[in-house]
This record gives sequence, structure tokens and C-alpha cells, in this order.
Amino acid sequence: MLDKAWASKGKKKTNAVVIVAPGGVGKTSLVQRWRQQLAREKFRGAERVFDWSFYSQGARETEASADAFFDEALRWFGEADPTQLRDPWQKGDRLAQLVRQSRTLLVLDGLEPMQYPPGQYEGHFKDLGLRALVISLAEQNPGLVILTSREQVQELAGQDAPIAERVCLSSLEPAAGAALLRKYGVQGKQADLKKASAEFDGHSLALVLLATFLTECCNGDILKRNDHLEGLLQGNQSTARHARRMLRSYEVWFERAGSHAEVALLRLLGLFDRPAEWSSLEALMKPPAIAELTEALIGLTSNDLRSVVRHLCHAGLVENDFHGADGHVRAHPLISECEADWVRRNAPVAWQAAHLCLYKHLTESTEPLPSTFDGIRPLYAAVRHGCLAGIHEKAFREVYDARICRGEEAFAHRELATFGNEIVALSCFFEQGWLGPVSSLSAPTRALILGMTGSRLRAVGRLDEALGLASQSCKCYEQLKDWKDLARRSRHVAEMEALLGFLERALVSSRDSVSYADASEDNFERIIERTIEAYVLHQSGQLAGARSRFQEAEQLFSGLPDGSRHLRTLWGFRYADLLIDLDQIDESIERAREALSPSSLRTAAFTLGIIDNPLMDLLLAKAHGARHAKLANSHEALLACKFAEQAVAGLRNAGRIEFLVLGLVSLSECRHYVGEERLARHWLDEAEKLATRCGMRLFQTDAHLLRARFELFRNPAKACEHLAQARQLIADTGYHRRDPELVLLEAKLAEIG
Repeated sequence: MLDKAWASKGKKKTNAVVIVAPGGVGKTSLVQRWRQQLAREKFRGAERVFDWSFYSQGARETEASADAFFDEALRWFGEADPTQLRDPWQKGDRLAQLVRQSRTLLVLDGLEPMQYPPGQYEGHFKDLGLRALVISLAEQNPGLVILTSREQVQELAGQDAPIAERVCLSSLEPAAGAALLRKYGVQGKQADLKKASAEFDGHSLALVLLATFLTECCNGDILKRNDHLEGLLQGNQSTARHARRMLRSYEVWFERAGSHAEVALLRLLGLFDRPAEWSSLEALMKPPAIAELTEALIGLTSNDLRSVVRHLCHAGLVENDFHGADGHVRAHPLISECEADWVRRNAPVAWQAAHLCLYKHLTESTEPLPSTFDGIRPLYAAVRHGCLAGIHEKAFREVYDARICRGEEAFAHRELATFGNEIVALSCFFEQGWLGPVSSLSAPTRALILGMTGSRLRAVGRLDEALGLASQSCKCYEQLKDWKDLARRSRHVAEMEALLGFLERALVSSRDSVSYADASEDNFERIIERTIEAYVLHQSGQLAGARSRFQEAEQLFSGLPDGSRHLRTLWGFRYADLLIDLDQIDESIERAREALSPSSLRTAAFTLGIIDNPLMDLLLAKAHGARHAKLANSHEALLACKFAEQAVAGLRNAGRIEFLVLGLVSLSECRHYVGEERLARHWLDEAEKLATRCGMRLFQTDAHLLRARFELFRNPAKACEHLAQARQLIADTGYHRRDPELVLLEAKLAEIG
């Protein structure tokens, strides 16, 4: 099947292959074997080959990150500075463009850590960049992308063969299992080999471990298998239980043979969520010994340790890379998971002590304030080890806040765009999923972590999850009677409720935020929260009420010592956007130009950095577009396009998905004004994909209205369908800001008949 997919051409071209199977069935081995065959034949026309395993990102973790993958893959394919690509979707789209420049074999192995578990989004990618990459390559690809996972890849569920092939691997039939045992040197009658295969449910990894165990310990005699095998783990009905059984048998055999170092090293590998670096293993081997864990390793030299690793490699239990000080050792995810479970359950004190050792090693061996992605990665690992050591507060304050975020600077988030790593690190402070931070954290820290995690999830478009955390954060700040932070978090709740299409709830939350801001007596918060209420009123179609609240906020702003006559940045953008709907286009343009002028006053509380100027460009695009719609002036349409292009380019770097979607919708509309229908549809497609994936129902409504406009004269029936969907969304969300446009388009459609 893989040969056929690689050789396919023309209308029968296969762009993607998805291989799905439980852990240990052989997905990775299959792809590696096929790739080796390809290599022996000079890759059969492949110009580039790139492999990446996401297993090393933490198959056991609640969250995983694609940051390292995109950083390395983009550089390898020719992107000079991937850090300039801040928007996750843009990273995926850009990487797809680079991959398509040549006939490339791209292998993405072990993707399940990057997918949602069973539930509403089961099998979908959490990372928007991966989603964009896979969808783009499935649609157009001169080469082939192969994906392996324990879960179905829902992004390709709508793609049928030959564009995307899906294969579900099953366990081996008894005859095939017997053949596998023979290949590894096991001896005996065919019936006995088949029986053994059936006893292990044909689980590939378990059979390989059985074979290496028998050849190592029993001269390959299949009849001696039950003399050494440990009983099955209770309560585990998956086929993976057989691999666990074999691992335990190996450990018992090692211990009986006096090879205690092998058992100790295996258990150390359970501490890591990626290949264990040689330096970290050596740190764990330093005295004093960690009772019940590292006694057998104390005093071993580096060469001794290498011998232990080679012995484990021979047994098929680990893989290694001995390239100097940067070498690493890794076990199959199932083996690593099993060892972690054993240590956590049977030696909890050693579990915490070992993670504390790794925390100290990483914090002390890493420069205090790294400035690059590679430099800061050990600190993210240190956060995880610190939390598993039970020092959550210390890990947060000393490493995450002080060295990764650097306080209000939010360095890694803003400067390096490490969105995935940020979410993974913050997830370490939670008990289970996003149910709540660990109880050992202080109340102020719990509130802060909830708010920070919500903002990071919001930045990558995971709005449902972000809203839940922001709501939890509000409860914490209310208990602390911290009215200023409560006002801020309530504002975030209102904004996300609005984006998700819960405008009635958003109005309640926005009014609560105003009350909390007034209680805080913080003038900046009192101003901002009023603009949020005004924004929600605007989306609800209550234009007069929205303007009244904006004017109230602006009066407060102009009264500040460093204020000016107009609101700034996002708050000013939203007011000027309302003015366009009120047909005060000239005033809207004047406000944007004033904000963009070099002499414009800026206050720290109202500066949002890289999002500031793009928002003003977007405002100019919307205003000039409105002028064109009113006057049919081609010059205005061209100006609108110019500013929309600038806005989207800037918003891609802003780290806020909702503003990018807003910019893409506006860019699509502007391209439609100048008759560039292909580009208009292209940008609207991207906007709609993002809005749909993130659940932003207001933007989905905008997309349907815009598509209705595209189809009005070309395909009235299609336009009618889009208007019906827009009408339903408006009714469901309360997005009555769009009522006038809906009525106008329905009237035009009626005229066409």
C-alpha cells in the first residue's frame, strides 16, 4: 500500500497515508522498514525526506507541544528565522509551502499526544499549525505525508482515497506471530509458536520482547516461556498488558542474574517525557543514592553506563544515540509508561526525589535568562520535573515566572511565540486536565495560573477550554477580593463568550466586569471594562447603548494625566469600528490616522505592542471598504486592500487568533471589492477554517454573509443557503449587529428572483 501511494500520480495521486493502531502494534516499525527499503533504492525519486516522532513529546502527558517540530522542520526546509512566524496556522501553512517545493517524504510518527482524547474534539489536532500543515498537504502534495497515531486523524476524515489512505493495523494472526518469533531465533514446533502468539494476542512489541527474552535467557526454547514469565497485570484488559508482562519478566530475570543496573536504568527512563539526555542520566547517578531507585548506578563510570545501555538495546528494551555529551537514551513509550507507573506506585518517595534531582540539574546547568528557543527548552523541562517532585509553588515562582515569563514581560510567549510549550508547562500545575490547579499552590498563585493558562489557550484558538479556566480564575479572585484582577478576568470571560456566540451571557459578564472595576477604583480598568460592555452591546445590535458606553469610557480616558481625547489601541479600534456602522466613516479614519501618527501619545496601560498598528491598519481597511460600498469608488477599494494586506501581515505576528480571523474576513471582503474573486475566496476559506475550528460563531456568521454576497448573482440558490445559515446563527447567538446586512442581502436576492 505504501509503495502504491508513493508511486501514485495524476488523478489517482495519494497525498497522505494515515496508519492507526494501539501502542506497540507496530506502526513505527512498519514505516521505518518501508523507509529503509526506499533508501536502498535511492528513495525512488524522493528529493527530501524528513522524519519526526511526537512520541518524544510526552505520550503520557495531558498536553504536548509542536513548537520543537516546527522550529526544526521550518529551518531544515529553508525558513531562515521561524521565530518570525508567530501565528500557529501560518507556521503550518508556510511549512506546507516549503514541503511542496520538492517531492518530499514527510513522516509524522506518534501523533496521539497532539490530538484531543475521547470527547467533543476526539482525534482532532490541538495545535492549529499541525492542522494547517496536514490539511494543506492532503489537498496538494507532489510527495507523500505519512501519519501514525493511536487515534484516527479527524482532519482527514473527509478526504477519501486516493487523496488520503487510512489503514488500521490489527494484532498479528497466530501464523504471522509464529513467523516473527522464528525471525528472532525462537525454536520449537509451529503449533507451539502459534499458541504462544495467540497467548500474547498477537501484540507485536510483546512478541518481540518475548523472543529476545527467550533467546537471551532460555536458549530460544518456546516451551520454557512460562517458566520465567510474570503474571498479567490486574485490571488491564488492553493488548499492551502483554508488553508490560514481558517487561516485568525481564526485570525479574535481570535481578536474579545480578544485573541490577539494567533495572535501575529502565526505571530512570520512566522519569522522562522525551529521550533521556546523557547529562541528565549522569546527574541522577551522582551520590548520594536515591533509595529504591539509583543504588545500583552509583559509582558507575560513563563507560559502565554505556555497557548497561548496550545490554538493554540487545534485549530490545531501549534505543540509544551515543553522540558525545549530547547523546540520549529512549525506550518505547509503552515501556516508559510502565516504568513510570511502577516507580510512582511502588517508590513514591524515590519518584519525587529523582524529579527533584533533575529539577536542580536543569535549573543549575541552564543559563539564567536564555534568549533562544533551544536555550529555554531545558527550563520548560525543569518546570515539569519540579511539579512531579511536588514543589509546584517553587517551580512556578523560580522558573516559570522568573526565568521563562520574566513577570509582566511574558518573554517566551511574546518574543519566542512558544505557545505550545507554554501550555504544556502550565498544564503541569493542574491536578487532572483543566479541572483546577493543585491544592498545594497558594490561592494567589492558583488564580494567576488559571488566568495565564486561559490566555495562552485563547491565543491559539482553544476558546472553550480558555473560557472554562477564565471562569475558574474569576471565582479565585472573587474569594481573594482582588477587584482589579477580577475585573480583568471577567472582561476576558465576556470577550470569549462573545466570540463563541453567547452574547446574552457576555453582556452579563461585561457588566459584572464594570462593577468590579469600579470597586477596584483603578481608573484604567474602569475605562477598559466600559469598552468591553460597549463592544458586546455593539455585537448585539444595540448601537446607541454601545456608543453611550464608549463615550463614557473616552471621557474617563481624556481626564487622565497622560490621556488624550481618543481611546487607544484595541479599545479605540472597537469604538471606531462602531462609528463605521453608525455611518461616521470620516471620524473613524481620523481616529486611525491619529493613532498611527508618530506624535501620537501612548500610555503603558493602553499599549498592546505588536497588535497596535495592525489593528489601526485593519480599521482603515474597514473604513475605506465602507466608503467604497457607499460610493462605489475604486480608489477607496484599492486603499482598503492595501490596508487589509498590511493588517493581516501584522496580525499574524500578534498571537491572537480572533484578530487574525477578523483581518482575514476583511481582506477577503476587500479583494471582492476589486474583483479578485479567487483571492477573496482563498482568504475567506482560511478565515472560515479557523473560525469553525475555534468555535467563533460570530465570524462564522460573517463568513456566510460574505459567501452569500459572492454567490448573489453567480448562484442565487447557493446564496440563499448561506443566508439561511447566517439567519440561524444570528438567531442562536444574538448577533443582531448583522441584521441590516442580512435584510439587505435577502432583499437583493428577492429582486433577482
